[in-house]
Amino acid sequence: MLTAVGAVVLAGLTAVAAGLGQKAVDALTAGDPGAPISYSVEEEGNECGSVTYLPGPKVKSTLRQGPPTDWPRFQHQEGASFASNDIVQVAIQGESARTVTLTGIRFDVERSRRDEGALFSAPCGGGINARGLVVDVERNPPEVVSSSEELDGSIESGGMPNSPTSPITLPWTVSLTDPLLLYVVAKAEFCDCRWSAEIPWVSGGQRGTIEIDNHGEPFRVVGEKALNGYTIGEDGWRQYINASGKLVY
Repeated sequence: MLTAVGAVVLAGLTAVAAGLGQKAVDALTAGDPGAPISYSVEEEGNECGSVTYLPGPKVKSTLRQGPPTDWPRFQHQEGASFASNDIVQVAIQGESARTVTLTGIRFDVERSRRDEGALFSAPCGGGINARGLVVDVERNPPEVVSSSEELDGSIESGGMPNSPTSPITLPWTVSLTDPLLLYVVAKAEFCDCRWSAEIPWVSGGQRGTIEIDNHGEPFRVVGEKALNGYTIGEDGWRQYINASGKLVY
């Protein structure tokens, strides 16, 4: 059952900062060929640290077959989705010394009832240390709940009391020599959420929008709470307790 479509504008609050490091920017342009900005968007899913949701009809066969040897294929099979956190890397770079100002970030979310299913993961991973933000896509409107302005800061705890990191803010400027690498983490507990985002930009008299989506389609994240979970044990899949709604190996 489809519920509300939500949107939030984030500007002058918790949002983005700069630092591309060694990441190369793909040849995706923000609009027409004369746009003063280029960017790439890439969903991240690793064997270590990512949790995969599979719908009910696939659970029994997956348990019978045992853990995969090809995790990317396993994570992107029909009906699968990342669970709890969907991590998307956005790399933004100016095309000249002329600065481009990123003025905010907007999220659009379609929420539907989660089907029965189960979670599958490898017994590894931890917090997300990067420059970026976490948005709770179950809230209406979606809400940024934490962020970090530091490249190695904890996104989950950034800006929170006693945190070693600080939240990040917009507006922010980028150029050819001052790019941005931003991690956007969509978080869910119960819903089956399809989400996308936009970052408006302005440079002189030019304006445009950075589209954060999956090749024109929304990304998807499924909540983890109250689902059975399985991790890799010595003899195949091993069920872990999920009574509290958290992943406990």
